[in-house]
Amino acid sequence: MSRDKERQRIASRKYHLSHIQKRLADARAWRAAHPLEVRAYNEQYHKGCKLAVYEAYGGPICVCCGESHLEFLSIDHIDGKGSEHRRAMGRSVGARQIYTWLRKHGYPPGFRVLCMNCNHALGHFDYCPHGKIQNIKSAHPSVNPDNQLRFDTLLQ
Repeated sequence: MSRDKERQRIASRKYHLSHIQKRLADARAWRAAHPLEVRAYNEQYHKGCKLAVYEAYGGPICVCCGESHLEFLSIDHIDGKGSEHRRAMGRSVGARQIYTWLRKHGYPPGFRVLCMNCNHALGHFDYCPHGKIQNIKSAHPSVNPDNQLRFDTLLQ
């Protein structure tokens, strides 16, 4: 790097660091004046993040039932400890933050793609009616060998 370019880089960095509050205020003002552009950018960013996570975990398809509509898919904690994971993140965490966290941490093991129905069934009954997957936890006592819910045991 030439001496002039190095001096210019140092001066530019010094300027930006000394004017950080102004830059932040300008950015806030721009976002307030352009809410539609900000929303469109955020939606595009999160959609790309979600697709990247799905691809990292086997593609945008439910591993249980084969559902492939993106609107119905979600990410599942295989060990069933999603709420513990969100609490450990230290703030109120929604789906967008989970996808961003997975991307930032290099797509760690322990997650899979499920549709909302399969994910809900696993979360509440520890099994999915499709019969292809079951939580690592023990089987729910109200499940018979045919993976059919027995309402008589639920009512007790």
